[in-house]
Amino acid sequence: MKTIYCLKLILLFFAFFTFSGCRKDAKEIPPVTADNQQNEPVVEHGRLYFSSQESFNSYIRTIFNKKVTDKEGFTSLATRINTVIQNQKNGALPDEIKDFRDFGFPQEFLFTLNGKGEVRIGNDIIWYHGGRKYLIPISNENSLEEIKQQPSAITTSFDTRVVKLGTINPLGKIDLGLSGVDSRHIKEFYLWGNTLCRFVHEVATFYENTGGNNWTAYLVLRIKMEWKDCCKWNPATTIRDVKIDVSGTANLYNGVGTIPAAGTYILGPDITLNETEVVSNDYTITLSAINGSGALLSGSHWALRLQGTIFHYAQNDYNYNAWTNAGTPLW
Repeated sequence: MKTIYCLKLILLFFAFFTFSGCRKDAKEIPPVTADNQQNEPVVEHGRLYFSSQESFNSYIRTIFNKKVTDKEGFTSLATRINTVIQNQKNGALPDEIKDFRDFGFPQEFLFTLNGKGEVRIGNDIIWYHGGRKYLIPISNENSLEEIKQQPSAITTSFDTRVVKLGTINPLGKIDLGLSGVDSRHIKEFYLWGNTLCRFVHEVATFYENTGGNNWTAYLVLRIKMEWKDCCKWNPATTIRDVKIDVSGTANLYNGVGTIPAAGTYILGPDITLNETEVVSNDYTITLSAINGSGALLSGSHWALRLQGTIFHYAQNDYNYNAWTNAGTPLW
């Protein structure tokens, strides 16, 4: 009897610790797999983590033209850029922030990348730097900062950048390449009668390889205000009213003709926007986006046909500096 009693005690002891261990495991965040992508992204090492490119694409689709709040433990690139610009002195911006602004990211990317321009997709850390998209295996996490010191040594990278184009006839329609900007709408004025400023209404394209022959192309509208020091234009942080009431279409064509690119529009190509915002930095809104695959020929381009009005006004400034930018077409 004493032996049986001892065995029961041992079994109860074992069951208790087994159950306790299960309870501990239940509190841990499970690994991200295709089965629980609906819970993505999760925050890992200060960056957002997606188990696959498909999961990343799906998330981007859900946040198109929405305001996104940073998750706990994560500071987005949008937050970092805005903070740096708000604290700038004499218009000077760190080279890294200038680099990120030159990419011309869609707003959705600014909410998804961390303050270092990183996101994890699958087993790779994606890092944007110097006009390129770098893929660094997650196994190199501990030496990441050292690897970044020699970007040319990173095995896998793609060119990803917006290239500035010359201003086009403001009365004409616009065909934009895969990487380009058209800043045809500019109004210069003196804010409160003493600081030279300008409103800039521009459209820009962003294109990136997403693995193999797959790619994603975006077309965005950017509403900006800049002020000028002795030598250059700088991003302004003045609080402004912006009202956008536009409609049209934005189609991506393969090559110089009118052959549609092979892909699926995740936004557009029809455009109807009626937005009212109060902003203090660049305001970017995505007009159209497409996930595609296969080769894009030389001369591939967005055909944008946009009409309507964009109202822009710096709060408490003279009323005559308000700008109602109207056109049929605007682009």
